[in-house]
Amino acid sequence: MKENKTNKAMILLVTIFAVGILSLPFTARAQSGDPYEPNETPEQAWGPLVSGQVYEAYIWTEDDNNDYYYFVPTVSHTASVTMTNVPTDCDFDLYIYYFKNDRRRLVTYSATAGNVDESVSFTASAGVKYYVRVYQYRGYSNTQPYHLVAEYAKHTGNVAIYLPVVLSSYPPQPTGNLVVAQGNPTVFHPSVTLTLSATVPGGDVVTQMRFSDDKVQWSEWEPFTTTKSYTLSGNTSELKTVYAQFRGGKGGVSDTVSDQVYLSINGSFEDARFSGWQTTENPLPVEQQGSIQEHSGGTTSPASGKHVVLLGDTDYSCDDVPLGYAAIEQNFHVPSVPSKLTFKYIIWSQDASIKGAYDRFEVYVNGELKFYDGNMVNDLSCSQWRRVPSGDNPRDEQTTGWATGEVDLSAYAGQNVTISFRNYSRYDNWYNTYTYLDHVTIEGNW
Repeated sequence: MKENKTNKAMILLVTIFAVGILSLPFTARAQSGDPYEPNETPEQAWGPLVSGQVYEAYIWTEDDNNDYYYFVPTVSHTASVTMTNVPTDCDFDLYIYYFKNDRRRLVTYSATAGNVDESVSFTASAGVKYYVRVYQYRGYSNTQPYHLVAEYAKHTGNVAIYLPVVLSSYPPQPTGNLVVAQGNPTVFHPSVTLTLSATVPGGDVVTQMRFSDDKVQWSEWEPFTTTKSYTLSGNTSELKTVYAQFRGGKGGVSDTVSDQVYLSINGSFEDARFSGWQTTENPLPVEQQGSIQEHSGGTTSPASGKHVVLLGDTDYSCDDVPLGYAAIEQNFHVPSVPSKLTFKYIIWSQDASIKGAYDRFEVYVNGELKFYDGNMVNDLSCSQWRRVPSGDNPRDEQTTGWATGEVDLSAYAGQNVTISFRNYSRYDNWYNTYTYLDHVTIEGNW
């Protein structure tokens, strides 16, 4: 990273989060040697750094390559770390890390060429242990200390600080908004479009934006645009949150904004390989279809996208229907807020579903039957096909198109569940039943 250094002025040395005059009670000074050594590695990091306190320390020898410190914010807020008073003919850099799954993750860094001040600003999350690394790129001094200060406490009153650096007013702070997937509550593919808006007062303009899936690991700052193509993280069906921040031309950074969407992997069955799903043909088949062939003539379009899934077979003879079922299932993460499973379905049947022992469409959550439906008109013949929904089998006043099924998932809040959709042929080999399924998702107030 060093070879890309440029001699550019740092816009901000110290961030002030409260209106008023600021002052420090004292400056920590080294009496002999460096009182914070050994702190060459993250495991030896000295701390915690007190928010707003100036620390004087040394890169003492040529072999003193790193000084590590740490701090842990108690509230989520913007944090800044500034290093000043770099000795003449020296070049020290500033890096911020945290650890996740035992791996070091870079949050941000400042690596300007020469003995100039280095400063970083980022959104710190409460309870996360952040490591400050002072890196010796060139030179050392055991007579002139560098000065290090971390500001991460959220001030709520008028306080005063004295710092041995130039004070400047905090740049105007942008405000912004983020919308995922045009505000749709559900998407069926991780590739989405973000819609963004942001303004900043005081004659400044918004110039940059960045994004995160967890408010800890952020993308690099990039030029501000009003739309952006974005890929949701992970490959499971769950509620996804996207976070964004905006930065003005004068350096002010917005508070974090966010939006949520439920990602139902291939919930509209556009992938013919049924990615995200597991199918069972026991022995009834599971197939992808482009439309619904209606026995009354014509076709019905998919509820969403260009495809649906067919559970069962449209071509079985009336007196030669194999016993068994066709199933398609997937693991879903149920959000912690109240939510429900929703899906669209159409059933065609020659049989009656007046008893559980007969043909019908069923939905299971973790192996427990939660929903079922089928033809309720007990007037059977090989020439008589009955549809759900229809005039004979209305569902919530729906007599054409798709019926909507729902399953309350409140009892599974915060859990991973397996949801299985099945079309059963039961009792005997007479009379065929099959089900079209589409638009499977989990909905809630997010």
